[in-house]
Amino acid sequence: MKLLGTLAAVAAALVAQGHAATTVYKMSDTVFQGQARHGVWLSNFFKGGSAPSSQYWSLDAAQSTLTVDDVAKTAVISAVVSNVYDDNGTLTTNSELSFQVDMAFTLLEGSGRPGGPFCQTINKPNPCDGLHAGMAYYEMGDASFTGLNALAGIDATLTDRGLNPRHPFQFGLGGDAFNAAVLGGSSWMNVDWNQNTDVSVMVNNLTYNLNTDQNSMHGDINFAAMELPDIGEVPIPGAALLFGSALAGFVARRKRNA
Repeated sequence: MKLLGTLAAVAAALVAQGHAATTVYKMSDTVFQGQARHGVWLSNFFKGGSAPSSQYWSLDAAQSTLTVDDVAKTAVISAVVSNVYDDNGTLTTNSELSFQVDMAFTLLEGSGRPGGPFCQTINKPNPCDGLHAGMAYYEMGDASFTGLNALAGIDATLTDRGLNPRHPFQFGLGGDAFNAAVLGGSSWMNVDWNQNTDVSVMVNNLTYNLNTDQNSMHGDINFAAMELPDIGEVPIPGAALLFGSALAGFVARRKRNA
């Protein structure tokens, strides 16, 4: 009987591992009323008088992913964002001004913090009706900006902004805080630059003056998410899965005949 118990445990483990619960999503800028908004918004990063720039940063969809692990109850963002600005009515992306964004989150059990989800722009005057059921909430863990290209060497530590109970990381339908029917996510953060001094960088003979001596600058990330095909599950080899299923059947028959 002890052998049967061991075989049953092995069979269950093999079958369960055939359906690992890790899902990878491609991240892209959220769109509101037909117009792209932003991936990241960052307050006062550029000083007045700098070359053309804005507080908005666009996600590079080819390099930006959210990985959700339902077993470990974690979510991880790995993304690249570049500054965008209005060039005579045309939104222009400056890839020389880019950051690698890395953020790790741990799932909050239950319905999240009181007051969530945060979705002021959706279906006013009751923007959050019906969104609780499908929304997942997370606490922020390790998170950072790492400068790329002209911003290399400029980095920051990110922490949960925590201005009120509605500011965890949220993910689900309406999670981008702009579109109730779109799968997406949002997070709000404090940004503490690690330079402790102002910095200027040159791009194409233009000077950008940066407020990197400021601590507790704030920002947010809002994105739409699309599940990537063929990556959503991490299967074990098919032969092992078949063996596990067959083993489970064998154990069941032996128990019936015992």
